Amino acid sequence: MFARKFALKPDAAEKEYVKINSRHYYYWIGPTIISGILVAMHFSGISWMQTFVSPATHRELGAPENIQNLIIFSVIILAFQGVKRKVWKIEKIAFVLVAATSLFLLLEETDYGRHLYKYFIDPSYKWPIWNVHFMQKGLLNRVLLVVVYTMLPLFFCILPFVARKSSNLWVKYLSPEPHSLGTVLGMVLVSQSSQFLNNLDMYAEFSRKSGMIMSEFGEGFVHLLFFLYFYEIVYKRTTPDFTSFGKK
Repeated sequence: MFARKFALKPDAAEKEYVKINSRHYYYWIGPTIISGILVAMHFSGISWMQTFVSPATHRELGAPENIQNLIIFSVIILAFQGVKRKVWKIEKIAFVLVAATSLFLLLEETDYGRHLYKYFIDPSYKWPIWNVHFMQKGLLNRVLLVVVYTMLPLFFCILPFVARKSSNLWVKYLSPEPHSLGTVLGMVLVSQSSQFLNNLDMYAEFSRKSGMIMSEFGEGFVHLLFFLYFYEIVYKRTTPDFTSFGKK
């Protein structure tokens, strides 16, 4: 069966089958389970669990935020690998931009290290609004949320399945993996579950502002989607020849 499906020798075909299906674990099964556990801890009412997820001092020091920061940092490393491994100059430039954008995002997410300064050095430190995405009463943040959550279903849910039917090498090269749909669905499940529990007025340390609960537990999936996308581009795919651009 494997040989007929992949036109490979049986052993090689079976390995390919396992490799393809293993994507389910790191695209959506693992992330959904881990995020679900964090949601359960957050709403458990057990002090140490809630402190692990969202410390009373500042929620930016909690597990969800630090996991997000680790993923963003990993994207920066991937971008440098992209610059090193890719041949075409335009791709190298693109990965430099990815690294710069991710670094900016990491600094914004970590509040440029100010919450660490407040926690470890000076607890009396005042907290002026400094983040770019929170300026103008969070206008940029709201715009970014609209852009990102509009792009997610188009780029990560629809494009992969359109690309499967395309014979254009560049469309196939630049499109995300179809497994990305599972990541998006996992994000929706976890975000909606956390919002549902929050609406039940269960004890939690996160801000109760509308949408805050959903975004805190959903952002990690967004960062993961981009990490996995760039990982596939850098390590799993070979850039088509630019002389074949537009050709099938």
